[in-house]
Amino acid sequence: YQDAARHDGQGTVMDYKTLPMQGKTFAGVEMRKQDAQGFALRHERVVFLGQHWDYELSVPNDCCNSSTIKQIDGDLSDLVGTPLVVAESATAKNPDAEEYGTFTFFRFRTVKGDVTIQFSGESNGYYAEEAECVKTKSKGVEL
Repeated sequence: YQDAARHDGQGTVMDYKTLPMQGKTFAGVEMRKQDAQGFALRHERVVFLGQHWDYELSVPNDCCNSSTIKQIDGDLSDLVGTPLVVAESATAKNPDAEEYGTFTFFRFRTVKGDVTIQFSGESNGYYAEEAECVKTKSKGVEL
């Protein structure tokens, strides 16, 4: 797991950084591809639901960029109800992007299993492409 996941699939070794959500326990994990009215989002996201704080994985929303969840390896339910032993991210350039593109890899491990979430962000080079982990106030989900 450790060595295989440190490569971007093209042989490039990636530098993983620890996320502030490491060690936290979450009541749920949601993948959001639509807004409240059912319209497709230009920026897909994954939200970890906590009792006091939520953490959202997404590319910052700008006019001239977009992002998708390219792949999820593992079961998101493995990240619920038990502490995240590992929570880290790394980036790699997307050589197939039309203009500029970045893959962001989020790796998580709990006692239940491992999950890797890969985002693909693209822009005209002026706006963000890299997905971030942002802490937001929770609506008070019970653990």
